[in-house]
Amino acid sequence: MSTQYSFRDTDVASKRLRLLAQVFAPEMRAFLRRVVPGRTHHAVDLGCGPGSSTRILIEALYPEQVTGLDASKPFIELAKSSGLSAKFVLHDITKPPLPVEPADIMFTHFVLTHLPDPAHALRVWARHLAPKGLLLLDEVEHIQMTNEVFRRYLAITEALVKHNHGRLYIGSALDAMDSIPGLRRRSSEIASLPVSTADAASMFRLNLEVWRNDPFVQKTFGKKNVAVLAKELDGLRKSGRKDEIEWGLRQIVYERV
Repeated sequence: MSTQYSFRDTDVASKRLRLLAQVFAPEMRAFLRRVVPGRTHHAVDLGCGPGSSTRILIEALYPEQVTGLDASKPFIELAKSSGLSAKFVLHDITKPPLPVEPADIMFTHFVLTHLPDPAHALRVWARHLAPKGLLLLDEVEHIQMTNEVFRRYLAITEALVKHNHGRLYIGSALDAMDSIPGLRRRSSEIASLPVSTADAASMFRLNLEVWRNDPFVQKTFGKKNVAVLAKELDGLRKSGRKDEIEWGLRQIVYERV
């Protein structure tokens, strides 16, 4: 990516992404299968990370050819060792030309939230779609919660992403975006995904471990407060509650014209 990725590319970050993919897999598969008609020749996973989202893309659509792109060398190396039948290429997905053949499907999940100029990224991606190819965006619209620990964690996360020129809750901005040359918007919907307290706490705790020593986080929120939050999240990982947090996912489908 052309900006600092707030959630890094460490081993802990990779573990978080694997867990995140497991938690969000039902929503991702349902989205892909609902909007993609028939067999796909070439699918591209934009910001593939260590390959967790690529695996879901393959399981949902069974494409004949799959390419994963990411700017992180550690993530690309992990993806290449995953055993997936896909080609993984180290490349900044905001910089043209992308090293891919024209794609029938381009998919991105929780990536635009980290980019300073999402419209620019969409313009770049549009050029690499085959005629009538689909660009599928799956990003956060909102997160509703009743748990105060989660509320404090997400306040820090939102501030960190903003500090790095991104936007955590980017769904509404994508929905309101002006038209993109070469693309026609086919649909824009919000899907809801309730997540268990234990799963949410586990994802958040791993992410906190990634950025807890970030200078911005320590200066703005304090080392002691972050340490307290870590312990509270550890406690919630054993919770049996399933009604404390729910994601709203903005799912947008563009077609190449």
